[in-house]
Amino acid sequence: MNEQVADVQRTVLNQIVHARETAAHACPIPIAVYAGETDNVVTPASARSAFPDAVALPGDHFTIVRPDSLRHRSYTALKRQLLAAGDSGPPVEAVVTVGADRLEVHTAIDPCGTAAGASSAVLMPYLPRGHDTALRGALEPVLGGGPSVLAVLTGESPTGKTRALYEALLDLAPDRLLLRPAGAEDLLALLEGGRVVPGVVVWLNEAQRFLHGSVGERAVARLRDVLERQPGVVAVGALWTAPYWNDLTRGSARAGPRPAHRPVCPAHPGRGQAVRGRARAVGGARPPSEGPAADPGMEGGAGDGKVVQHLSGGPELLAAYLVGPGAHFTRVEHTLLTAALDARRLGHHGSLSAALLVEAADGALHPRHHSPDPAWAEPVLQALATGERSDGTRADIRRTLTALTALRRP
Repeated sequence: MNEQVADVQRTVLNQIVHARETAAHACPIPIAVYAGETDNVVTPASARSAFPDAVALPGDHFTIVRPDSLRHRSYTALKRQLLAAGDSGPPVEAVVTVGADRLEVHTAIDPCGTAAGASSAVLMPYLPRGHDTALRGALEPVLGGGPSVLAVLTGESPTGKTRALYEALLDLAPDRLLLRPAGAEDLLALLEGGRVVPGVVVWLNEAQRFLHGSVGERAVARLRDVLERQPGVVAVGALWTAPYWNDLTRGSARAGPRPAHRPVCPAHPGRGQAVRGRARAVGGARPPSEGPAADPGMEGGAGDGKVVQHLSGGPELLAAYLVGPGAHFTRVEHTLLTAALDARRLGHHGSLSAALLVEAADGALHPRHHSPDPAWAEPVLQALATGERSDGTRADIRRTLTALTALRRP
């Protein structure tokens, strides 16, 4: 029986789920998979082993298909899929179905430095701060049909900007239609295609990817126009305060104010809220001396107060790069990272293509370090983005923080 099930599963995955074109024995059909959070027959982990994008809903093997109200997540998830079935456009997404990982929320870590998990179901408990109140205060009127808004969280890296956006939307708009453009061109296409309508949430994490360059300026101008002309649209983003937020919200001394950037960022229809990274005592917290082991974030942040940065491994990642090749990063990895940093330094603020990094690194590598394999960079870029090398060693920090983030068009 197990062999028969495995054969059927293999056929479904190869000829339906992963099929690229319709043929005699294959046909690509979108499949939405849901598992019960308390299902002991087909557990969420088992569902995700075959369907990585499977979403957990409240209920067990039987009650998951028996929603008790119109607000039950099983009902809203099914309704969303049925409404999308007749739409020939891209798949319909929502915060609750996409999950924290695909929204670039950093995975939490425990005090020992091991990964806590890879999905929103295992994120560490969230402790709201002052900016959370301000953010929700900006979003709630819009979700009720009020004037549209672009809400931007600013701060150093990593102070929890993306996690704050995720938590706010998960609480206030878990089932709202979510649009995740990959860059300025995607954002402009969504705006000009009329897909940004009342009730939609536009996710612009690492917002500098959407705002720079000629296409970015056109997207910004169009976004401002849409936000001003129609109510009920929520756009959220995150930016480093320096250099991005400061650069986008002040005029140039040489050329005067930017024609497209400046109108997006004032108080209306856009709002900026700073996210601080300095340590704060939380009621009931145990001093390090009383616990079984000292918290690395508290130790690292004792001098500069940047507990969140030390917890996520940011200073450790920077130190690993500054040591140079041959220590944490291999020579080829270090060269690719240097190419990425040089591109940023030279003004390339948007997403960087693999081809650009490979070409720059190829020219920087000494001939004796060149690989005869024409696809030499693919496993290296994958290791820098996932943290795991092909030989099983790690390229990330504490199995959590990677040097690069891979972006793919939806």
